[in-house]
Amino acid sequence: MAANVYPLFPPAHEDEPDDALMRRVRTGDTDAFAVLVDRHKDGLVSYLTMLTGNRVSAEDLAQEAFVRAFTKCHQYVESGRFAAWLYRIATNQLRSEARRRKRWLERVDRVRVWISTGGERAPDADLQGSEEQVAVQRALQRLPEDYKAAIVLREIEGWSYAEIASTLDIPEATARSRVHRGKALLRTHLEGFWTEGDHAR
Repeated sequence: MAANVYPLFPPAHEDEPDDALMRRVRTGDTDAFAVLVDRHKDGLVSYLTMLTGNRVSAEDLAQEAFVRAFTKCHQYVESGRFAAWLYRIATNQLRSEARRRKRWLERVDRVRVWISTGGERAPDADLQGSEEQVAVQRALQRLPEDYKAAIVLREIEGWSYAEIASTLDIPEATARSRVHRGKALLRTHLEGFWTEGDHAR
């Protein structure tokens, strides 16, 4: 039997309106979405670069925005304003990323004090500078994945041990153990940095 040489979808044309292309996308036509990406990617990246000041971050955000637009294609209401819809997705994504980053930096400070004081936050502990924030983040990256996940969920995200255990599919006692051991490893990784910092001050 001869192979079917006819494409599943008629070829998408570059001059088709956005709404027509989105109708194709909702039927599973990925080539139509590729046309939309080619049409809007440069403008979206430029927009996000202006907001973030970093083209690499902007490209990552734009890629994620297109992925979300594709997965949420059935939520698009045809109005001739696909670009506005796409940019809104990207803008909301950027705001969420900024909130996550702010929360991360604030909690990294809390982790630093938590580790350096043996689990007791000093009442007058000040927030640490960006250099120490970077050091803590690097130390976290050096942890074994099991410990890192438990530490981040507990001390960065503020989850309970029961929630950690459920998420990682481990007993609650194991979750506690991983946090405890991860804390010890972090203290070891950061001991030299803080000792050097104390001498420098």
